[in-house]
Amino acid sequence: MNKQNHHQHNHSFIQNNILHLILFTLIVYHTSFGIFDVYGTDYYVGTSGDDGQTCLESNACETLDADNIKNNINVDAPYTVIVMDQTTLSSELQITQTSSPRTFTNNPLTQTAQSVIQIYNGGLFFCLSGSIIFQRINFTMEAGVLQASAGSPSSQYEIQSCNFIQSKSTSNSGALYISLSNEAQFTIENSQFYTCTSQNYGGAINSYSYSGGKLTIKGVLIENCSVQQSGGGIYVQIHEDDTLVEIINTTISNCQSFIGLGGGGIFASIIEGTLNIEDSIFDSCNSTQPGRGGGINIRRESNNAKLFISNTSFINCKTIASDSEQSYGWGGAIFLIIYHSGISITQSNFLMTNLIFSGCEAINQIGNNIHIISPNTEGTGLWIKFRNLLTVNNTVNLYENELYANDYMGIDNTKVNYGYTQLSDHTPLFTLFVAQPFINPYYIDPESGSDIISCGEITNPCKMVNYLLNINEMSISGFDRDTDTINIILMNSTSREEDILISTLSSFGHKVKIQSNGYNQSNNYVKQSFLTFEKNQSLFTITDSGQLELLGLHFDNLNPNYEQPLIAVSSNDNQIPILKVTDCEFSQDPYSFSSTFTFRGIISINGGKLMINRTKIENYELSNDIIQMQSTYQTYQIEIINSTFENIQNSPPGGGIVIRADIETESSLKISQQCSFIDFSGSNNGKTIYCTITGGVLIIEDSTFNTCNCTQPGAGAALAIIQDSQSKIFLRNTSFINCKTIMNSQYDSYGWGGAIFIQSSVSSNDLSYSNFQMTDLIFSGCEAVNQRGNNIHIVSPDTHLTGLAIAVLGLLTVNGINDLYTSQSYQNDYMGINQSLENYGWNDPDNHEPLFIEVYSQNFEAQYYIDSSGQDTNNCLSTSTACVTFNHTLSLTLPPEFVQDL
Repeated sequence: MNKQNHHQHNHSFIQNNILHLILFTLIVYHTSFGIFDVYGTDYYVGTSGDDGQTCLESNACETLDADNIKNNINVDAPYTVIVMDQTTLSSELQITQTSSPRTFTNNPLTQTAQSVIQIYNGGLFFCLSGSIIFQRINFTMEAGVLQASAGSPSSQYEIQSCNFIQSKSTSNSGALYISLSNEAQFTIENSQFYTCTSQNYGGAINSYSYSGGKLTIKGVLIENCSVQQSGGGIYVQIHEDDTLVEIINTTISNCQSFIGLGGGGIFASIIEGTLNIEDSIFDSCNSTQPGRGGGINIRRESNNAKLFISNTSFINCKTIASDSEQSYGWGGAIFLIIYHSGISITQSNFLMTNLIFSGCEAINQIGNNIHIISPNTEGTGLWIKFRNLLTVNNTVNLYENELYANDYMGIDNTKVNYGYTQLSDHTPLFTLFVAQPFINPYYIDPESGSDIISCGEITNPCKMVNYLLNINEMSISGFDRDTDTINIILMNSTSREEDILISTLSSFGHKVKIQSNGYNQSNNYVKQSFLTFEKNQSLFTITDSGQLELLGLHFDNLNPNYEQPLIAVSSNDNQIPILKVTDCEFSQDPYSFSSTFTFRGIISINGGKLMINRTKIENYELSNDIIQMQSTYQTYQIEIINSTFENIQNSPPGGGIVIRADIETESSLKISQQCSFIDFSGSNNGKTIYCTITGGVLIIEDSTFNTCNCTQPGAGAALAIIQDSQSKIFLRNTSFINCKTIMNSQYDSYGWGGAIFIQSSVSSNDLSYSNFQMTDLIFSGCEAVNQRGNNIHIVSPDTHLTGLAIAVLGLLTVNGINDLYTSQSYQNDYMGINQSLENYGWNDPDNHEPLFIEVYSQNFEAQYYIDSSGQDTNNCLSTSTACVTFNHTLSLTLPPEFVQDL
């Protein structure tokens, strides 16, 4: 090698070494200060560490409060904290990163040996939509460990082979507080909770699940945990149909609740969704009065709530007596509330199989193993039996053996009385019974009747309609739910009834007829009353294919503080509920009149059929509507025949309307055969009837509206109708007498249409006899504010053309008037305004015009020309387009301006 090449080689060597030295220095510097952590780093903490260091393997930190731990916890890269032996946390670690879980694990050199995290007061892992994994960690603590509020599918939480020891909370969870939604998942596996306590809910775990959230507890031991209120071991709420909580191969031992709702082991509220417990053990769990359910307290709150318990043992679970509170204490092992009829429980939503009970006890033996509150205990027990929804290992003839009478008990929800009951109010779930014959009719006497399975004969009447309709059809022989109607005779007035469901879900049947004793159409009988003015729930609810007929009865109103209607009819599918009301009376309880409390509605229908015949509705003061009709879900058909509505007063604010109807496509409201609406007053549009018609049909014929008044901003004291382009209005042979809109000095908008106010979207070209008829009407003494349509006022796209179309087609006729369209004497009685000028009822009086001004303000002549040289194919309107014959001229269509006979 020559000197020059040697020199160049040495120079290159020196340069490379300098570059390597600089690069090494930079790496050491950046590593020392954590600059490369964003690319994914394992952090180390332990007793020999120092929080001022980088927390890397050779420079471990001491606690989880170290800056490098906290500052990098949400970097968008893999993140693992290795606890070499033990560490502490005194502050809140907030975790939001979902790209990869934040992992806290033990020392890999010790393999399965657990490391320790001591949680001091103020220390907390707080996960807000992030993901986190704990592996082989032994938590000792002064407060709760983890609060997780997960709201996305990417939020996943795992606790694997961890211990939680002596976690204490003065609020809502001992060790873990979990809220899951939007398909987030939380798994706790092969872990233990020891001596965890909470003031309110969940000694060890408190969980809330929504919209697809899934909580899995598998292979877990929860021991010696307690709570003051509910859920000594676990508290769960399950809120939506696609949510799931599953507890598998888990043991809950020596857990208890002290003063709340109970559930020594688990308290669960299932609004919708699924709770699945399998292959688990509840051992020596207790609940002290007023708690119920030593092992489990479960509330099944809807038909969409699903409960499955299988291959699970309950050993020495008990309810404990309290010296200070003697209510409840029912269900030594399991306490259930089923809010709906027993007919709704099936193997697809309620199944408890292969259970084991040993040594479980309830106070006074009220359901040592299981106690259920339901609408009808006998019916619930029968459905459980016939559908085989409960199996218990090592029992002989569970459903028939009287030895188990105190082990499996229930009570009707009407008898609960806040937990203060007589022992006789509780009955065995499963008893031997003899099927009772179907009786036609059944008698109800609230004074002398008895609610027993054999009641119903006139000599042995039942006490309550609700009891009768909740008898399980399985216990009735000779009854066919599809064809038979349950006929009920009310012997005396009753104040006991409320919340009567007429539905295919009803235990007995869904076709019901109720009438007063001695009912006949000649009225020589006493109308028995349903007295409900102190009740807070609807008297009747008719749904799906339910059918209810009411004959010769008297009704009043619900407690004015509550907004439910007295009778509710609804359908959300293709099934058609039916309500028929004949020869009945509705009048407000006089003690309900008040300056502060006002009556709500009588009937609300949202899909289905309603017929009211020969019925009187009178003397109501209301802030809601007497009859409210909607078709949100399905169409409805309403017919009111030969009935009277009288003396109904609006009670502001809000103000009710006698009939409010949203009549959509295929829905209809028909009022006919001498119906009368008399003496109404208030402030809303159409104080008597208010209709919004969008594709439906309104028919009113052979009826009378007398002394109907409404104060501004009301319009149309008798009728206010909003008509879209596809709807139909037929008013025939109907009288309007002394119907008036009243001036309001504080709010002087609208007030149009003394008798009738119509807001129509139908163009004049589309008006016809097939969609708009007002014929053979009578008006007497009707007045509007400032005479803006004393009888009728119409808001339409064009008042002139609307009036012209009505006149040309003869769509409005008034008895006793032959010159309606031509005489200016009626110009204030029949008026209109263009939609473009309506302005929410605030406008210049000059914007209102007589409906028929075009008719009587102009004379039209039609001139036609005939010439021997013309042609009958011409229009004949000029000398150049002359026709040749008179016959052709007379066959031509008249111009729209020409009104025949005027």
